[in-house]
Amino acid sequence: MQGVSINIFVKKKVNSKKLADVYHCDLYGKRDFKYDFLSKNNLKSIEWNQLKYKEPNYFFVHKDFSAEKKL
Repeated sequence: MQGVSINIFVKKKVNSKKLADVYHCDLYGKRDFKYDFLSKNNLKSIEWNQLKYKEPNYFFVHKDFSAEKKL
């Protein structure tokens, strides 16, 4: 089986101190289920999860950074 990724990128303002906000949603199932889900939903109706990120690694999955040592 092959995975598919749909990405939507929105550029921040030039003077923004933050790089970006990253949101993520997983959708599992057969092709017909996914097509049906995508045809019945839009960007506002999907339940997105905001991802936290830290330099130098930018993961595109949920990570728990609470166990890291504070320097």
